[in-house]
Amino acid sequence: MRKERMIIESAVELTFFTVLEQVDSILHSHMMSYMTCMPDFLVKSISNWFATSITDVAAASRLIDAFLVSHPSMPVYCAVAMFTCHRQRI
Repeated sequence: MRKERMIIESAVELTFFTVLEQVDSILHSHMMSYMTCMPDFLVKSISNWFATSITDVAAASRLIDAFLVSHPSMPVYCAVAMFTCHRQRI
């Protein structure tokens, strides 16, 4: 389990933060300045394709369908979109 977690964290670091930096450099800098380790909620969201954090089953089903037929980076793009939409809270 620990090895899988390290792989997921590396992938998130290489993909999520790279895309976030391109989309919203201020939010990226803010997150990087407060982050001492990979946030658990971020790893869980991407590794579970948001299925456990969305209470609307129909929405979760549509997201999973989109992830299955889209580019493999689609969960990362969705995560970046969610973070940028909620940047005021962060």
